[in-house]
Amino acid sequence: MKEEYIVSTELIIGRAKSGKSHYLQEKVESIHAQMPKTNIYYLTPEQTTFSVEYALSSSEKLHGLGMIEVLSFERLSQKIFTEYGAKSRIIVDDLGKMMLLRKVIGEHSDELPHFRLALKQFGYLKTISDTLDELNRSASDASIIAASLAKEHPARLLTAKAAEIALIQTVYNQSLLQAARLDKSNLLSELTEFLQQNTILADDIIIVDGFEYFTKQQLLLLEEIIKQAKETYISICCEGKKDNALFQKQLRNLKTLQEICAAVSSECKIVQTDYQGYYQAEALKFLAQNYTQGAYAVFSGADLPLEIIECQNPKTETELVAVIIRYLLHEKNLRYKDIAVMAADLEIYQKYLAKSFALYDIPYFLDENSRIFSHPLLELLDAVFAINDSNWSYQSVFGYLRSSLVCLEAEEIDMLDNYCLSAGIHGAKNWLSPKPWLWQGKRSDWEKEVLWDEEALFHLNDIRKRAAAPIAALLKNLRRKQNVRASLSVIVEFLVSLQVPQQLEKWQNEALANNDFTLAQIHGQIWETTCSIFDQLAEICGEEIMDISELGQLLSAALKNITLGKIPLGLDQIFVGTPKRSRLDNVKAVILLGANEDLIPGKVNGT
Repeated sequence: MKEEYIVSTELIIGRAKSGKSHYLQEKVESIHAQMPKTNIYYLTPEQTTFSVEYALSSSEKLHGLGMIEVLSFERLSQKIFTEYGAKSRIIVDDLGKMMLLRKVIGEHSDELPHFRLALKQFGYLKTISDTLDELNRSASDASIIAASLAKEHPARLLTAKAAEIALIQTVYNQSLLQAARLDKSNLLSELTEFLQQNTILADDIIIVDGFEYFTKQQLLLLEEIIKQAKETYISICCEGKKDNALFQKQLRNLKTLQEICAAVSSECKIVQTDYQGYYQAEALKFLAQNYTQGAYAVFSGADLPLEIIECQNPKTETELVAVIIRYLLHEKNLRYKDIAVMAADLEIYQKYLAKSFALYDIPYFLDENSRIFSHPLLELLDAVFAINDSNWSYQSVFGYLRSSLVCLEAEEIDMLDNYCLSAGIHGAKNWLSPKPWLWQGKRSDWEKEVLWDEEALFHLNDIRKRAAAPIAALLKNLRRKQNVRASLSVIVEFLVSLQVPQQLEKWQNEALANNDFTLAQIHGQIWETTCSIFDQLAEICGEEIMDISELGQLLSAALKNITLGKIPLGLDQIFVGTPKRSRLDNVKAVILLGANEDLIPGKVNGT
């Protein structure tokens, strides 16, 4: 549709599913047809970039994306910095940030009486990291906050803690600059600063869509984009009515963007969308129209596609979910991809869903970055340091041996286990003794003569040497006085000697053969992710001298923060996600788990 006049900025408002994205995608088609050589940047939240890119590339009018790029704010920042050679600094992720904060707090511990405990409590360190992230997102300077509190409440504990946070923020930012590093939560602020000094978007079209609301950091970036871009289109999920409490944050965003347009002399046009065709079910259409009305309205239609089922516990819920899915497949002729399962708190339901779906052979995709708490590689590394700390206790040694990553057969490990239990073997003195193990049992002569004859003991001692030698050599090297970088290098060499990468690749292929795509992705990413963590530790605290116990605590805390991203590896599968993170497209049935009062709507900060 051709415009009567060209506007610099267009703000598209409307409720959810009122056609804002449809309007913007048609706008892309129109602009691309008129100006095929113009760059069009379509900015969406990270988790929706694929679906938007797929929708645009499927358009018959576009014939491919061409000059159109679908990006998140963060990816736009990285693209600009890469293409223009700006901010050539390594981006620090969450783990790198925590390690750098640990170093900063350690160097200024005398000035941080309230926060120096974070040196040994990594959960505390994570809280400080999250606080700095929030300050960045709100474009706030902690020193200004601390000065204001000191003026109003000089004797309060909050004031003292705010002053310490301000010091941490200042020193942390200085450390980043000196190390040529960049905090990923501050990426948009860096891009804003770069755009203030460089006009590089003057010939480009910017479209911003799919955001629930904009943070102050994002609004400051949008101000620079509106100043520079040839045309800017921004969708906001609100009705434009000031008395609607449901959209207060979005209304404030709308007002701020209008003020920005006025301040930079950008002509601003507001477009209200009101697409009615999305809700095929009359009941859902009625709910959308009347949800925010002051007086309750009563639906009088016959079509009520809503069923509320009461269950005793999460396990019962997930078992029922599997039954409902089978019903929808066979009786309603739906496919797996037409069905979504949503839960406010996936941690409660995840293990139960996995069991129920496995029982009914239901393929599914879990839409979240999985934090890996238990994996053979992580268990192996934990066991290494546990062996050192416990002086080769039974639990630590067999935790290492049963990680499935040592070069022993299961039967050989069982043989060792049986002998150690019978003979009471434990401690480094027994495991590393040059003398062969002999029968030390107290049960009967039959065990000595039949179970542990000379041939069996010879085989047992051979297994014992193959089991103990690699870990003994590793611990010997780690006990040397050396820096973290050298210690990490020794650990990697140890893992390679056990052929860990090859074993993980084998497990990945087996999982793919069994159509277990989630497990395949975990095995496929865990080695690279672990090596990346080692690289970050070596870069940030590589020159520190640590004893083996301290190194073990550092690695344990770092590896517990491993999160692995996942992408759908199948086309026809159930989508499992949360209302807060996930975006649903073209589903025909939604099953909502745990619709309890304290979960939906959820509590804010646990209150």
